Amino acid sequence: MQSDTAILIFSRTAQEEALIKQYVPNLSQQAKVDIAQVLIEHVQKAVQQTNLPYFTHFSPQQKGDTFGLRLTHAIESVFQQGFERIIIVGNDCPSLSTQLLRQTNQQLLFHDLVFGPDFNGGVFLIGLHRKAYNKSDFLQLPWQTSDLQDAFRRYITNRQASAFWLTAKKDINTVSDFKTFLAQLSTKHYLYKQLYRILQTSDAIHQFPSFIYQTHYHVIEHGWRAPPMLI
Repeated sequence: MQSDTAILIFSRTAQEEALIKQYVPNLSQQAKVDIAQVLIEHVQKAVQQTNLPYFTHFSPQQKGDTFGLRLTHAIESVFQQGFERIIIVGNDCPSLSTQLLRQTNQQLLFHDLVFGPDFNGGVFLIGLHRKAYNKSDFLQLPWQTSDLQDAFRRYITNRQASAFWLTAKKDINTVSDFKTFLAQLSTKHYLYKQLYRILQTSDAIHQFPSFIYQTHYHVIEHGWRAPPMLI
């Protein structure tokens, strides 16, 4: 029996991510591409393990001159496949997990909308029921700004929809974000090993030990405890 829920991965390519994000100071362009690809594949792995149908819309597949147009086109292409609910994710929240996606799917059985907020006023995940979707209103949302969460709260009110908010997660947009992510990541985690391998072969490897030393020093010496991530 086919699921009524599908997941939409809506993302830039690794090459485009590498042009926008630095990750580590003075990192080579190829190393940035490799890091971006690891993070994209991490999201794809989490999605695949839900066993829900999923669709990928990378930049070459996207249509429209604005982010809103490109996203609404992708959303409608999934709805046209007959699905009633869509879970939309990007590539820059490494805390995204299979468990979180399954939780979102479960909450969509009881709510019209589900949101995964980040700490910058945006969202890393949108769960959307067909009946709660309005293209014209979606196009007016302040995408890629710190006003998006507040705009979604108005959207919920205006449409008299029910919504569930997941626990906030940190995404990766800056060097500081990447450093914080490494501090939360077990050295035994497959992502840690892949990222270390990339930096080990890059022209910025001399910076990587300081990242590890600084982040783990603070965790050990100051007793900071970060939330666990995928193991």
